[in-house]
Amino acid sequence: MALGASPRQVLWIIARESLILSIAGVVLGLPLAIVGARFCVPFFLVLLRKIIGLVLAVLGTCAVVVVASVIPARRAIASIRWLLCEYE
Repeated sequence: MALGASPRQVLWIIARESLILSIAGVVLGLPLAIVGARFCVPFFLVLLRKIIGLVLAVLGTCAVVVVASVIPARRAIASIRWLLCEYE
């Protein structure tokens, strides 16, 4: 673990960093998706005005990123606790 950090603090640090990366990906990817959808409308008859689907996709992506980073972080914290107990 980080020096002097509690397991909760370590977990928050990892979750925060992964959430920042996912938000950066959304900020960069959303305009590209909108522009790309405008070019695809004539080919696939996709309506761009389905904003609810776009918002749900963004929120779902952020949720998956946080869960995908918190689960390994919790396992790492548990294994570090076990190692610390073994060596003390």
